[in-house]
Amino acid sequence: MLTAISEERDKLRKEHATESDQSGMEKTIRELESIIHELKELISHKDTELNIMNERLNLETRKVKSLEREGDQLRSQVALLESKLGHGDYSASSTKVLRMMNTLGVDNEAKQTIEVLQAELKKTKERLQAVEELKGQTDPGTVVDANIAEKLAQLKNQIATLEKREERYKAVFAERISVFRKACCSLFGYKIVMNDQQQSNGIPVTRFILQSVYAQSDDEKLEFDYESGSTNIVVNDYTSQQEIARQVDIYIRRTNSIPAFTANLTMESFNKRSIC
Repeated sequence: MLTAISEERDKLRKEHATESDQSGMEKTIRELESIIHELKELISHKDTELNIMNERLNLETRKVKSLEREGDQLRSQVALLESKLGHGDYSASSTKVLRMMNTLGVDNEAKQTIEVLQAELKKTKERLQAVEELKGQTDPGTVVDANIAEKLAQLKNQIATLEKREERYKAVFAERISVFRKACCSLFGYKIVMNDQQQSNGIPVTRFILQSVYAQSDDEKLEFDYESGSTNIVVNDYTSQQEIARQVDIYIRRTNSIPAFTANLTMESFNKRSIC
């Protein structure tokens, strides 16, 4: 009887131990499955982040290429400007180098071109910074595409190259504009100053202030507003004088010829100075 009870006891112990081991294994399996699930979600999340970073990098790469094309176009414009100013090319049908109402826009056009390039560079750097910030938000232990850092470095180098190129263009434009202004003074007898103005309706215009090298006082100045290919004289104290107003009426209002007006005024100023 005792033997039977002992055997039953041992049997129950073995069954209990087996059940405990099985329960522990099931718990361990559930824990492992939970860890695997979390890892899969983490990997999926990081894959999404990596795809976003790659998309932004591709966008910045396209933007840099676009800026390079813009730079090439700007270089061509500089070369064309140098060629025209250096050789004195002139065609009445296509080029108006010697006409005041068209050539005076060169400075403004150069300024606008540089401003556009600066804006593009600023946008590119802002987007590049956003990509770097996104990269900085990832966990240190995350597996990230090894080419990301290299691509970012390449973009930085390209932006630095574009900035250097922009500085060279600025220097070239400044030199060409200086030569152009000196040439205008030497050829046409007028010192030219340009500044930006705004009309009463809010439309921006470029104002040119001309003073003859033969002027007898600083008050003898002509003012013109240039906007969208059109040049209009601005009435001031000097042009309100009877004789000057008469010439404005004859040469500008009746015959629509600013060059004839400035040329005639130059001759009169020259004659007055010679007589004196």
